[in-house]
Amino acid sequence: MYELLKETEIEYVRCFSKEEKEGFVTKFSDESFQDSYANNLTILNKTVDDKIKVEIINNEIYKSKKEKRDFLLFEVDGEISKEVIKKLNISPTSIDKLDYMKIETAEYIKINQRGDCVVKEVKTDEEYSDIIKINILDYAPLVGRSYSRRRIKRKVDVYKESSNNLSCFISYLEDEPVGSCELLWNKDVAKIEDFGVLKEYQNQGVGKSILRNMLKKSYDDGVKTAYVITENKGRAKEMYKKLGFKKIGEKTQLIFSL
Repeated sequence: MYELLKETEIEYVRCFSKEEKEGFVTKFSDESFQDSYANNLTILNKTVDDKIKVEIINNEIYKSKKEKRDFLLFEVDGEISKEVIKKLNISPTSIDKLDYMKIETAEYIKINQRGDCVVKEVKTDEEYSDIIKINILDYAPLVGRSYSRRRIKRKVDVYKESSNNLSCFISYLEDEPVGSCELLWNKDVAKIEDFGVLKEYQNQGVGKSILRNMLKKSYDDGVKTAYVITENKGRAKEMYKKLGFKKIGEKTQLIFSL
């Protein structure tokens, strides 16, 4: 199951980015959104010892600098030892430890549904406008309005493509858009991604209603397992644990400012 989840992570990035394999790494790049960490990353695709890992990461730092890139996001399965970090040519700006949390979709029945919360798959022009609106509101305080707008418009372009299995969902309270979520299907697993609720509507059952709908839709479509990627520590992980999600694996992302 864990291997299928890792494969699904790759499928998700492929929705946005061009893929290129080079020896021990797989590189993803999105020429239309080059300053997006999520769409432009390098993944270690083989298990290697720490000495080789250091060589690979230092080589990718060198090549990224030579190509005059602003950053390098390097991802590995599992953890990265402190010894590896110490031997890198430059120190990472951040080290993000992320967990794979899975749940059986049949568990949707145990999650409460807020009666006045309506969750829809985004299909109409009006719904796409609402998705753009709430995503800008949600992300602007963190990354700025301009970046937030470019980010969601890039995503909308992908949502409208028929060549992938990625869909977007939006939640309403009394016709007011208050939250959204992505769902990617891959074989017998569903990835829940970009899940968010506007700040003023958090802790009011909206998030649980969205997750319940994502699990139920996946269950109705014959998909047995769903998962999320969450930070190793924090409120989000605790919420997922309370809803029945269980950790099945982890990965680490190193971000280098160049």
